[in-house]
Amino acid sequence: MLRRGIPFGPPLTDTAADDGVQRGLHFLCYQASITDQFEILQSNWANNPRFPVVGGYDLIIGQDREDARTFDLFGADKATQQTLTAPPRHWVVPTGGGYFFAPSISAIRDVLARAD
Repeated sequence: MLRRGIPFGPPLTDTAADDGVQRGLHFLCYQASITDQFEILQSNWANNPRFPVVGGYDLIIGQDREDARTFDLFGADKATQQTLTAPPRHWVVPTGGGYFFAPSISAIRDVLARAD
């Protein structure tokens, strides 16, 4: 999966107040399988405390928790552990999206551009 985040809108200058201006991050990714890649990462990894490894919910993109989120950090020796706790809020709020088909070069050449 190839992914890229592109910011839009002006930077927020005062972090204590919301000025009502639309801003955020436009997320774009290319992948072979929506079901086996993006949806697995979002639904099964970001919102599951035990997968892909034990550690907690994703503090930034997790979407299924209304209470405080915890995430375990392990030291290089795997013996030391620190637990981070984030407030009960959604840091990322999806506002729309779409799945679009992008044919391969060979599909364009061999199928779509073929003269019958």
